Amino acid sequence: MKEFVIKVLYNEKVSQNYYLLKLLTKDFKNVVPGQFVEVLCRKENETDPYLRRPFSIMDIEKDSTSLLYKIVGRGTENLTHLRKNDYLSILGPLGKGFNINLDSKTDNVLVVSGGTGLAPVFYLIKKLKEMKVKYTFLYGIKSKKELPENILNNIEARIIFEDTHGLVTDYLSKLEQYTRCYTCGPVEMIRTVYKKLHRYIFFIEVSLEERMGCGFGVCYACPVERRDGKGYYRVCKDGPVFNAREIVL
Repeated sequence: MKEFVIKVLYNEKVSQNYYLLKLLTKDFKNVVPGQFVEVLCRKENETDPYLRRPFSIMDIEKDSTSLLYKIVGRGTENLTHLRKNDYLSILGPLGKGFNINLDSKTDNVLVVSGGTGLAPVFYLIKKLKEMKVKYTFLYGIKSKKELPENILNNIEARIIFEDTHGLVTDYLSKLEQYTRCYTCGPVEMIRTVYKKLHRYIFFIEVSLEERMGCGFGVCYACPVERRDGKGYYRVCKDGPVFNAREIVL
């Protein structure tokens, strides 16, 4: 983990409540899909919000890192005021990402996400495509107004709008064909994905969206119960990606 004070390359509204933030990060190497950064979201010379906010790494290019965020409070509202060539403090990369030890000849992957859960699986799918691994991607979002513009142009996805089509979990079918599942989104969605899939797919990884204080396991503000009864994992340190069979959803 390292703190970076980095330049903003791009920060634009891409839908009703979503923004895409691109940062100059020449030193980010070996980032695993599912890892995240902790961002200082307060304005210069202010102290509120005091704690950093976690954001999944959506994409890594040669000299840049992209974050997708939704306005949900004061911190994310502050981020919307960033302009090109402004500077931002981040910690990262942090956490444990997805296991992508896959075989392009035998693996067939199901990816399910909802809302801001698009961010970590976007980079995951980019890696699946590079590895030539077969995948199916289901993405659920509340409405067309919320759909981030142009972001999914180069990714084959089935998009389910909640206000007209229902829940993304209603479209889980032919489950026996998949060897793995990766999912990120609201906890109720993740819980339903696991409930419907665990009889068919042994390997199910979930990326949890939790409030985090420090981002590296010191404050214990983001616990998730272990399924073996031995206490709790820290989402920021032990996750945010977990084998779904190891945690209580």
